[in-house]
Amino acid sequence: MKLLALQLHTAALPALIRFYRDVLGLPYTSPRPETAAFRAGTSLLHFTETPGFQGIYHFAFNIPHNQIQEAL
Repeated sequence: MKLLALQLHTAALPALIRFYRDVLGLPYTSPRPETAAFRAGTSLLHFTETPGFQGIYHFAFNIPHNQIQEAL
């Protein structure tokens, strides 16, 4: 299955941006001040700042065994 886009919430947008943009190096865009979007392969991860949000997400990136070095 390929996901084209995910719409997610966060209570900590600045920290999330630092992680996905600066640590993982994903291409970043901010359509509005309270949002952040990141391109991960063919998928778009779109986060909206939601004060008080306490949910937890867990998702993984599938990296083929012959492309681990490129992913790192």
